[in-house]
Amino acid sequence: MRQVRETVRFAEGMAALDGVGVSRFLELGPDGVLSAMGQDCAPEAVFVPVLRRDRPEPETVVGALARVFVHGTEVDWA
Repeated sequence: MRQVRETVRFAEGMAALDGVGVSRFLELGPDGVLSAMGQDCAPEAVFVPVLRRDRPEPETVVGALARVFVHGTEVDWA
């Protein structure tokens, strides 16, 4: 329950990830809310929501993987 009661330190977490060179993010959730927030914290990074509320899952997942692939992330398509 600690995560519910305490302050969320999202910007600090993003800064820590940026500090170790993380620059590509896949958001595994029902919509792209965290991707939008992350983009504000790390404008040079690539944020890709995997699922979108108003789009079919199979096409959205494949599209998300294709997008991170285009941005240099190795994807095991098998």
